[in-house]
Amino acid sequence: MNEAAFKVLLVEDNNERVDLARNALVPDKTCPEYEIVVVAELDEALAVVEGGELDLILLGIRAPSADTLEITKSLRSRSPDMPIVVLTQEYDRAFATQAIQSGARDCLGGEEVIVPLLQRVARHSIERYRIQRRLDDLRTKKERENEMARLGTLCGPSNLTATLRSLSSTPLKEARPSEFSAETEIYGSLLNRLLEADTEDEKSIVREELHDLADRLGDLNTGPRDLVEIHKSAVSRKLQSRFVTDSNAAIEEGRLLLLQLMGHLVSYYRRLSWGRRVPRAQNRVPSKQTVSRPGAKD
Repeated sequence: MNEAAFKVLLVEDNNERVDLARNALVPDKTCPEYEIVVVAELDEALAVVEGGELDLILLGIRAPSADTLEITKSLRSRSPDMPIVVLTQEYDRAFATQAIQSGARDCLGGEEVIVPLLQRVARHSIERYRIQRRLDDLRTKKERENEMARLGTLCGPSNLTATLRSLSSTPLKEARPSEFSAETEIYGSLLNRLLEADTEDEKSIVREELHDLADRLGDLNTGPRDLVEIHKSAVSRKLQSRFVTDSNAAIEEGRLLLLQLMGHLVSYYRRLSWGRRVPRAQNRVPSKQTVSRPGAKD
């Protein structure tokens, strides 16, 4: 299908309405092609919505009913921003208001359902939707760039001589690149698992393994800037992945995870300053799941 084509889902079991839609949604100079997918059942419609990108949903009904409102809500829940236009054989102002409140962009009925008006409503709905998607993409890209820029600033060299005396002056990324890469991989895995966790037990396992990560980083004599660099590398990979669905969630959860890791590292150095070199792992109940370090020996 041409990249500029509009993909429309028509939920309708009336052949006359199908013919009307095909007559209205015709190619022109500004839209080389329409692709119309026709289904008769809600389950089929939901499968199409989940299976690929759409530009518009046309919901054709014979008469206003509560079922139509529920169908509209179901479609809206699966695709929150998708424009939905309801087409009815009889116009009912109260029902049209309810349809819009249920998630429809517009509701046309009776004598309004003619080719010129349907064509105009469909085109305007699609154009607004595409513009909004472009704006959302630009906003997301800008948020990612700002987050990476802030982390880049935090990763810069320190001018505090006390910090350089107490910790290694050479960043972990340069001094021990293999360890940096391995711990970054583990940190990224913990972030992914935290984002996917459905229960508190799963989240608690991730937090427990974060303690182990902090201890290992403490053994490597890392400082705050090393942690930020690890966080930056892991989050950058996450945001660049084509599988990421919510970049804002990844950024926010990542910030919390970084703060927790810093807190654990402070606890590690505090125990060290008190002469307690016994690993923290020996004083706790083993977690239900452990993360294997890449390249680690059994």
